Amino acid sequence: MGVILPDPPEGDGETRFQLVMETGISAVPEGLTGIETLNTAEKLEAVMKTAITQADTGIPQANTAVYDVTLMVSTDGGVNWTPATAENFPAGGLVITLPYPDGTDSSYTFTVVHMFTTSAFSKTPGDTETPTVTNTDMGLRFTVNGLSPISVGWKAAEKPVEPPVTPDRPSTGGGSVSSWRVTVEQSEHGEVSSNRSYASEGSTVTLTVTPDSGYTLDTLTVTDNQGNAIKLTDKGGGKYTFIMPSRAVAVTAGFKAVRTEWESPYSDVASGAWYYEAVRFVSENGLMGGYGKGLFGPNDTLTRAQFAQIFFNKENRPVVNYLLQYNDVADGAWYTAAVRWATSQGIVSGYGNGMFGPNDNITCEQLAVMLWRYAGRPAADGTLSFTDADQASGYALEALRWAVENGVMGGYGNGQLAPQGLATRAQVAQMLMNFLKNK
Repeated sequence: MGVILPDPPEGDGETRFQLVMETGISAVPEGLTGIETLNTAEKLEAVMKTAITQADTGIPQANTAVYDVTLMVSTDGGVNWTPATAENFPAGGLVITLPYPDGTDSSYTFTVVHMFTTSAFSKTPGDTETPTVTNTDMGLRFTVNGLSPISVGWKAAEKPVEPPVTPDRPSTGGGSVSSWRVTVEQSEHGEVSSNRSYASEGSTVTLTVTPDSGYTLDTLTVTDNQGNAIKLTDKGGGKYTFIMPSRAVAVTAGFKAVRTEWESPYSDVASGAWYYEAVRFVSENGLMGGYGKGLFGPNDTLTRAQFAQIFFNKENRPVVNYLLQYNDVADGAWYTAAVRWATSQGIVSGYGNGMFGPNDNITCEQLAVMLWRYAGRPAADGTLSFTDADQASGYALEALRWAVENGVMGGYGNGQLAPQGLATRAQVAQMLMNFLKNK
């Protein structure tokens, strides 16, 4: 199973995208098989590595790696995935963020070469391009204009010689004025840069804040090495200044997601419905999708196989080698891999007679049990204070107590829990939101 990369292209309705990275070349793309110098995986990898050292003669071939990055597309809400084609390739190119190769980090300088494998993008198979690389907190970010193998090369960046600075000993830098270090801590979902790495007492330091797309600045603090907060002045446009004290300082920033109004794409999920926010949550997090034609089906039931598939997708569809002994789970069914994985993790089990019941509608207590198992079977101290608590199955009592105690599951407001009742899609969405937000 390949590595799932972050920041895939944005989907549209039931259409979703996923970027999958494999290390090395496992199979030569069809468009290159007719080229003598590229028709084996070994030849292709060698050419890709050579292209790196030709692009930057300062990179030794030992500091190169080759990856096969595939854009996968699903048109059924994430159930089935196939490689994307030129028709559904993002206009303007595909932005890729690769993890830093082992032993490297953002302090290194990287070169990327990308090879075209088809003529679908008005290119000749075997042609290459060298995109511009940006080092980010998440890895190497660059844009390619087709589907193909990618090679990466790296070298340690040349670092400027700076005067040694410690909290107790400032640097004069060869002059008569002492300067102190300004350390900017790395942040998630945004970047902060300082116009000075060192600053003298009383000088003005300017910070520039750049949130990632979809995020905004939440907190920004400057603290000296004695724990004292330094006053910041907001200059607008993402600029902040402070006056440097007579000691080293650290800059820390926090970013938060920008919450925008969600317009339900489903005609049967209206604003104000009790499950509106839950449907929003499972939709935005790729846990559940609609039926197509603008319908979510909040009052429809969900099968046991469908719920196993939800968590299988959430875990990025891991491949497991586990022998299934369910007579009613056929090899190659759309849910087989999900049931195999969920069974191997102890999240689901059969009925005890060799049957799993993949098409059986899931009950509220079965849903609670699966969530409880996924959470690691935590102990519960609460009781089931419901008039129909005696209807719960013995195997589900601990899970139901946990679900109620932790706000994952609630009653119907009439003193009943309905453990044997069939869970609707709206109820499943609500329980998923309650569980994952408090996890």
